[in-house]
Amino acid sequence: MVCRRLHSVLRREYSDQSLYDDAELQTLFLAGKSFIRLGDGEINLLPGLRNVYQSFSESLRDGMRSLIREYRAECPYVLGIPRSITRTNRELAERNRLYIWMPFKVFFWWMFPKNVSYMDAHAFYYDRYFEQVFAPLMRDKKVIVVTNATIVEKMRMNPRIPWKGVDYIETPAEQALGAYDVIVREIAAKVVRKDQTVLLFGLGPLGKMMIKEYSEKGFQSIDVGRGLEAMFTDESLESLI
Repeated sequence: MVCRRLHSVLRREYSDQSLYDDAELQTLFLAGKSFIRLGDGEINLLPGLRNVYQSFSESLRDGMRSLIREYRAECPYVLGIPRSITRTNRELAERNRLYIWMPFKVFFWWMFPKNVSYMDAHAFYYDRYFEQVFAPLMRDKKVIVVTNATIVEKMRMNPRIPWKGVDYIETPAEQALGAYDVIVREIAAKVVRKDQTVLLFGLGPLGKMMIKEYSEKGFQSIDVGRGLEAMFTDESLESLI
């Protein structure tokens, strides 16, 4: 009974507000908004569990709580949440996803603002989504990619990357929190004009915290995450959704 009631509340509260559509996201981007996606890994930090890329940290947990609780329409960032949390437990179990999304469903009910819109957290996992929705708006921007060395090398070798000015900042693939100060210094060294720069992050929970910090200082960032792996390629990440 409790589980059915919880799902009923989740479904009602989530569907009463809309996810931003593509045109709205483009308008928000042109207005200077940053974009932060939350998934099961970030939610695991809230009760004190580790993320797949990062051991538990009180500072990351507290930062995640602030990121969620402070979210408002007037924030300089847009939060992304997964569509999957509106599915019934039976639907999730049939797809072998119940154990993944049940914690998010509970924390959304308990902690997330309900009077504001979100983006789809899996947007950048859809084939060519970034290329079609965001990339055309970035033609005249300086792009700085902040992610691990494997993805950086893959992007450097990709002749289909369209931007004329791209800089890369290599980060640890795991436990990136310890490199925070180094990453901040490298970003500062590469940014000439923040109003002409877009930061693309694939940095796990730390990247999400940094995007919040940078957005509050007038920088624009996008939490592309693993979407960087497939950007401007024929690879597909849709099976991961």
